[in-house]
Amino acid sequence: MTAMMAHMRARSTVLLTVVVALAVATGCGSGDRGRGTSSTPPTTGGSSSSATPSGPSSPRLPKELRLPADVPTTSTGTPADDVSARVIRKWSGALTGGDVTRAARFFALPSNVQNGTPVVTLDTAEKRLVFNLTFPCGAKPTKLERAVHGYTIADFVLLERVGGECGSGTGGTARCAIRVRGGHIADWYRLPARRSAPPPTPQDPGSGLPGTQIS
Repeated sequence: MTAMMAHMRARSTVLLTVVVALAVATGCGSGDRGRGTSSTPPTTGGSSSSATPSGPSSPRLPKELRLPADVPTTSTGTPADDVSARVIRKWSGALTGGDVTRAARFFALPSNVQNGTPVVTLDTAEKRLVFNLTFPCGAKPTKLERAVHGYTIADFVLLERVGGECGSGTGGTARCAIRVRGGHIADWYRLPARRSAPPPTPQDPGSGLPGTQIS
């Protein structure tokens, strides 16, 4: 009876994780185009303009939904180390190809994840599988760069996932801070989308351009 009750509690924890993840975010699944970034709880929609004011680092969010203080949001501008890049590419490739079980095995036990939710610890094989099943889209890395504290800042373009339902999210983008340790993903955090560059300031037509003369 004790074993049965422990099993039921474990399954309840997994189901709670699924409910939270699906209720407030679809993660690298919904992206930053079309339906918008999922880093803005509690909806899965919105526009890319929500990237920073209500992103996971914003003080406007409840404390439990913010990024942990030691998670970087920008890179150093140098390429990711080979091991991290390989693990991230293999994980996203397995996910996109529909082999969610293999994708899940790239996550360490335990590992920490945050996808528009409070930080969740994946400490069983079932939980890490469930986490990967919440992604409706696949993803292909477009940029992998080093960041502080051993993280890699990963930029992804979203793709249809075999067995998934990416829909209008296809072609969108997503950013994550991922830390690989011992050949597995130990930490995975969804980041706000990059700010769009402001439009150039119109130039005073009377000022001319550098190196030119107005006659």
